[in-house]
Amino acid sequence: MALSPRKIIVEDRIAPLDATSDQPALFDGTTRLYMSYTCPFAQRVWIIRNLKVTRLKKLKMNKMVAYTQTKTDSDYTVNYFKKFMNQIFERVLLLNTYSSMASPIVVEERPALLDATADPPALFDGTTRLYTSYVCPFAQRVWITRNFKGLQEKIKLVPLDLGNRPAWYKEKVYPENKVPALEHNGKIIGESLDLIKYLDNTFEGPSLYPEDHAKREFGDELLKYTDTFVKTMYMSLKGDPFRETGENIDCSMFRSIKGEIMEDMTGMFFFTAAPVLDYLENALYKFDDGPFFLGQLSLVDIAYIPFVERFQIVLNELLKCDITAERPKLSSWIEQMNKIDGYAQTKIDPKEIVEIFKKKFM
Repeated sequence: MALSPRKIIVEDRIAPLDATSDQPALFDGTTRLYMSYTCPFAQRVWIIRNLKVTRLKKLKMNKMVAYTQTKTDSDYTVNYFKKFMNQIFERVLLLNTYSSMASPIVVEERPALLDATADPPALFDGTTRLYTSYVCPFAQRVWITRNFKGLQEKIKLVPLDLGNRPAWYKEKVYPENKVPALEHNGKIIGESLDLIKYLDNTFEGPSLYPEDHAKREFGDELLKYTDTFVKTMYMSLKGDPFRETGENIDCSMFRSIKGEIMEDMTGMFFFTAAPVLDYLENALYKFDDGPFFLGQLSLVDIAYIPFVERFQIVLNELLKCDITAERPKLSSWIEQMNKIDGYAQTKIDPKEIVEIFKKKFM
């Protein structure tokens, strides 16, 4: 038996509503289909609205008024797809030019570690020095910034053995006895976030902070959040998350069944760390002009990547936990960061990272 369409009402198209339009009388009993004339997903529902039948595959859709009423002008469709493909092309081009944005990478041999037996360099002789550690994520932030801006010839690396550091470092260089520290213009500057900003503002090379006000404001927010992120992630590997955070939470349900959940490090990790990882995932949706937190590579990415790198390696190795699971933006961000030479040169053997964490938390 042949199927016959219902009687079709030929209707004029309603003008699209934009940001200046008033809203309809919402929830007044009227059934409304919110859609777009150019969206193929919305068009599906529009067609069914126009002609509600079964076994649609037997109908020659191009000859049906119910379908033809929903079609968009072919020239408009072609131009729409051209614009869409141009946007994709621009994204690909943007990713391919990140390497050219950075100053030419100087492949350098890593200087030997200075330990308690090492003599100090000629301090405050006009040489700019970055006192660092190859295994310290805070120091790695400054090292990446130095590399990306092409300052290898202007800022000399002075790596220290943190387990057996020289006494002269605390006595003559940096009383805080921490890394990183920068010797520049006769003074010593510490604290990693302050230092990456100092390098970006003081030295030549590609800028690592955008001019756009909205991006700068969001960047400031993300840089402030780094402390929360780092502390929470470390906390997830040790101690009682309720006690550590000071939260007044009834946690009896988590300590039930002989405390199995609270004794399970994997469960503790998910309870404690998942929210801060989700924060990063959501932050990566803020701007769509690139795969990084502020669209293009910035100090924000440099501030986070040393820690994300370590937690990804350690949690995968020790807890069989993938921090990028169901976090596609975070996964893509890590992938793009790994393509940047200035960062790749600062990475250490993953096995060494795991051993460091085992000594601290196991």
